[in-house]
Amino acid sequence: MRVVNAQIYELALEVRPEGSWHFWCECGSADCFENVLLDLAAYSTLHDHAEPVLAAGHSVPRSRLQRRDTRAPAGGEAQPQRNRRARTQDPERSEPLGPPYS
Repeated sequence: MRVVNAQIYELALEVRPEGSWHFWCECGSADCFENVLLDLAAYSTLHDHAEPVLAAGHSVPRSRLQRRDTRAPAGGEAQPQRNRRARTQDPERSEPLGPPYS
């Protein structure tokens, strides 16, 4: 629902930036179809802080919050994401080692 809410926000900015809009609850429950009435500033604040839009009484399981949180830890920088290409370079040498998983 997060992607849908982002699309609602983008549309709202173009069509009617003042007033309130209905956004979908992002609790992740398969049987949740609740919506939340927010003005665009409130939605933007939630989105900017990577907080979910939640209907009253709803929550996001802790495990989903940890996976979604990509912000840097307090007092430090975010850890770089590892990928396959990163494994092809030896930090001691300047030339590549070869294709990944060869």
